[in-house]
Amino acid sequence: MPKTPFQRTIDREIPAKIEHEDEPCLVLHDLHPQAPVHLLIIPKKSIPASAKPPAPRS
Repeated sequence: MPKTPFQRTIDREIPAKIEHEDEPCLVLHDLHPQAPVHLLIIPKKSIPASAKPPAPRS
């Protein structure tokens, strides 16, 4: 399966203005903001489908 644009951003293959990064997620500024501050929070762990969210972390 090819990488998504989000995974390519996490892997630093696509440039992004990163606001915050830690183990579970990456927070970056949207390329086409709809508000003065518009951030995207991307989980680093791939979630295969939104219909079945992963079990909560312990």
